[in-house]
Amino acid sequence: MKNTTIFAFVAIAIAAGIWYMLPGARPALAPQSPRIAQDLYPLYDQIAWGASAPESFVIGTTTYAGVSITSDTIGTTMDPGNIFTPFEQYYDQKLKGLGWQVANELAAGGHVGGQTGYRKGNSIILTRFKIDYTVVPKNAPSECPCNVTLSLFSQIIPKVATFACENNKSVTATFYIGDDRQVDLKLSDGRALSVPRALSGSGARYATPDESFVFWNKGDTAFITEGSATTYSGCVLSEP
Repeated sequence: MKNTTIFAFVAIAIAAGIWYMLPGARPALAPQSPRIAQDLYPLYDQIAWGASAPESFVIGTTTYAGVSITSDTIGTTMDPGNIFTPFEQYYDQKLKGLGWQVANELAAGGHVGGQTGYRKGNSIILTRFKIDYTVVPKNAPSECPCNVTLSLFSQIIPKVATFACENNKSVTATFYIGDDRQVDLKLSDGRALSVPRALSGSGARYATPDESFVFWNKGDTAFITEGSATTYSGCVLSEP
């Protein structure tokens, strides 16, 4: 009886495993939301934020495609400036401290909202606010109370750099300006991998969690260590 019970249990487990491997039988994983630029974190904390999502739009003749995030709406305020001004000040100080420059060509403003633009390399960030008036009299300017919504947008353009190393080796690195969570590498031995940013006392350091692979970059030079060995050494930025 005991052997029969064990056999039945094993048969059920095998059948369940086969079912799980069938197409469409596995539970779907929840898709991950795209993330705005790392330089925007920590988010302005005086308001709650929704999930980030892709966004594209046109300014003049240029199309921008990136990721945006929108705040919850703050309702029935009599002074919208008390809401959006500290938000703008927070990001103006933060982004300038990280090397972003104000892009006046991306600025816009009016009685229903506004935006400020920033550039770093070819990447852009927009800080935006929208005002919805709850009282719209005829033949007169709109009046508060108002609802105010804040939003952020980032378009990160990667920078690709190729380093020529000793022993006829090379490393092609893709950096994400303003979103430096990782570097994407293509090595001359055929490997391609993404390596997370890691702590560094000097220069930029990217490492796997177990430190078995480390890419170091300082200015126009780079090298790679794998375990205790330096596998790519004497790497110098190639001329474009």
